[in-house]
Amino acid sequence: MHFSSAALLLTPSIIGALAADQAPLTSDNGSCLSSPSYKSCCPTQNSSGEGGISGSTFEYTCGSWPSAAVKHADKSLTPAHCAEICARDPQCVAGAWSSGACYITKDPAYKRFGPGVQSIILLVKTDDAFEGSTSGGSGRQNAAECEREKDAIQSQMASQCDIEKQKLQTGCKDDVRTAEESCNQEKTALETKAATLAREKTLCEADKARELTVAKAQCDADRSRELTDARTQCDAEKSRELTDAKTQCDALKSAIEKQLQQCQNQQDQGKNNQQGSPQEAECKTTSWQAMCGSRQCADRFSIEGVEYERRCGVATTNTRQKVISTAVYRTPWDCLKSECNGVPNCMGIGWTNAFNLCHVHLHANTVGKVLKPVGSHHALFKVDWKQPF
Repeated sequence: MHFSSAALLLTPSIIGALAADQAPLTSDNGSCLSSPSYKSCCPTQNSSGEGGISGSTFEYTCGSWPSAAVKHADKSLTPAHCAEICARDPQCVAGAWSSGACYITKDPAYKRFGPGVQSIILLVKTDDAFEGSTSGGSGRQNAAECEREKDAIQSQMASQCDIEKQKLQTGCKDDVRTAEESCNQEKTALETKAATLAREKTLCEADKARELTVAKAQCDADRSRELTDARTQCDAEKSRELTDAKTQCDALKSAIEKQLQQCQNQQDQGKNNQQGSPQEAECKTTSWQAMCGSRQCADRFSIEGVEYERRCGVATTNTRQKVISTAVYRTPWDCLKSECNGVPNCMGIGWTNAFNLCHVHLHANTVGKVLKPVGSHHALFKVDWKQPF
């Protein structure tokens, strides 16, 4: 590692010496405090130094100021003017200069603030007579002494610079070696970590493959079991449905056969009725008035296989009634044959002594018909009629 400037290798003590050499403060006339520019003594915010003003020594600090400072009435064009005001006042312990204004404090216990504000310089009186002041000795003696001090400072500075440079070079080599060792250690650690991660990845992939194999085998087993269960259940349901269908079919077939047999019986009975007794033939022609009047008709008679019985002097309630004029049906026989035979909901017919209407009694509810004794009401009902639930 190489440095382009020796100034980078200087310690703070050497830098202070250089500053003293660059801005000599050993006389009233040559001090940087005599300049009205803040930058003359303060090239940086942290600059500081000392100078002789009117036989007194002042330490100055850039960017700092004292507490309890009061602005002086006189205008101070330079920091040196402000220092002169403090030097002439025995009670003044410190001052501050800022842009042509001078502030002094007489409080020995004042507090120092900063650095923090640009364009202000703290001036502290040290009570020691400045050796380079023009108040004593000749100018030539002072100049010679200054040259000797400068040569000594330059020699000391060069020696200190070489020492500091050697330290920095040695330290730089050590830092490089330490950095290389640290880098190699980190590299080794990273390589070890990478190898560990690679092994962990391989193990993870192996575990994942094994888990996938186990999961697939379990899935296949579950699916096979579910298919077997579904097939068994389907076969059982199909067998049960076939059994139920066969049972229903047999029952329906039996019912149809029974109906056919009943129909055949009714047809046979109808044929027999057509050839029935003269008394049934007489019921066929019996009028509304004569059915419960002369009673020439039998109490029971059949119309095409359906048997009816006569109930005179009763009124029928709790039925739905279909009312038809007796002008349509001249006899009870005609009304029964047309409106009740072959109608499951029909229980029979009724009429009154007005003989003008045929009341067809139809099933209404599970209670069935209700009969009440009324002399002017009459009825003919199916024998053994069953309520259709």
